[in-house]
Amino acid sequence: MAGVIDDCETLLCGGMGMGAYNALTGRGIKTLLTDIDSIDEALRTYLAGKLVDRAAELLH
Repeated sequence: MAGVIDDCETLLCGGMGMGAYNALTGRGIKTLLTDIDSIDEALRTYLAGKLVDRAAELLH
């Protein structure tokens, strides 16, 4: 599954399972979980250096 985004450096998402998270980070993909619903807003926040990684709350 993670192979299709091997050329990505960073993944922004709203939540995921621990297995997927470990697979992505194991491939060197910075994986940030956010509670921001709008991808445009999440991207702007990330690019501004202000995105808070909510992995502790959004990993399941």
